[in-house]
Amino acid sequence: MVYWEDFKKYEKDGIKYTGSFTYEDTHPSDLIDVAVDDIVRKIDEGIYYWIIVKLEASIDGVTLGYSTLGGVLVKDLSELDEYLDDMEDECMHEVVGWLERNKPLLEAIV
Repeated sequence: MVYWEDFKKYEKDGIKYTGSFTYEDTHPSDLIDVAVDDIVRKIDEGIYYWIIVKLEASIDGVTLGYSTLGGVLVKDLSELDEYLDDMEDECMHEVVGWLERNKPLLEAIV
């Protein structure tokens, strides 16, 4: 089971968003050129975060869409805000798809 740690919660246009992260399974030295050993050392020492970021969109506690981004390297979690606009767009695409797929069900129970 993957543990996700929340770093930001906010509401926009009636949708609640939860930003969370988990640490990458793949060690960066397996993916990054050896010429950047200093970055790998800083990740190993906990100076940088090497993570997967997830943004979930929910209404009334029901997650209707999400977006994930892997291989994110940041020094401070506040840097993750720069990714959220694009991730929101992906979430909304999923939300609209969920609503379209479930429209007959929603109409039947109303």
